[in-house]
Amino acid sequence: MMEERHLEASGRATSAASTSKGRITGRLPIELVAKVETARRVLRTKGIWSVAVKTLRQLRLWITRWGGQLWITRCGRWLWWTMRMRANKGVCSVEIVTNDVGFFAQMTWCLFIFQYCERHRLIPDIRLISDIYLDYGRGKNCLDYFFDLSCSMTSEELARRVRYTNKSGYMGPPISPRMSLEDGSRVLHKYLSLKPHINTLVNDFWRTLNVDGPVLGVHFRGTDKSTEAPRVSWEHCLKVLKNQQ
Repeated sequence: MMEERHLEASGRATSAASTSKGRITGRLPIELVAKVETARRVLRTKGIWSVAVKTLRQLRLWITRWGGQLWITRCGRWLWWTMRMRANKGVCSVEIVTNDVGFFAQMTWCLFIFQYCERHRLIPDIRLISDIYLDYGRGKNCLDYFFDLSCSMTSEELARRVRYTNKSGYMGPPISPRMSLEDGSRVLHKYLSLKPHINTLVNDFWRTLNVDGPVLGVHFRGTDKSTEAPRVSWEHCLKVLKNQQ
């Protein structure tokens, strides 16, 4: 009897971990199968060295963020930040330098900075420096490609006041408060306005849709996010959206 149970248990384990043409199948959770297949695909296309470099970069970023959450780090950063803003005579000058996060993640950091400036009556001076979006024909500041920054003083006066610019690749405390969608929208429109040519592109695209009524925009991540979560097909997303109507 014990031998039969042992054979039965062994059979279940073998079935759960069985393979077919190099793919893991059986009773393993679909999330685990998807992650294993993604890892295999990344190793085949990019190679072990590229994966190792990316893993080390993510580990460094995680350590930086973890260290930034320590209370002694937060207190020191707050004191240093306050002293520098006073030296700038009320100008909050920040240069975000990173190639590790996308444009809209950087835009979220900009919203945090704008909200901080609003609460402390500071004048924001923000630049986004990233090799990912760099266009040498339009300068180094990627934010300036798409937006005009509202400022109560001229660029000459701003340059005269700024003595210190905080160069950072990660916006942690004290610049990361909670923010609602309503506050985010209000702060965005208070400090930033789209360039005229961007408005023209958006309006032209909207006219090509030829739609009337509410529209739901979906950002489908079909490439880079597959290393962080199981890949989901566009057909499945479309089915879910249609079921919500």
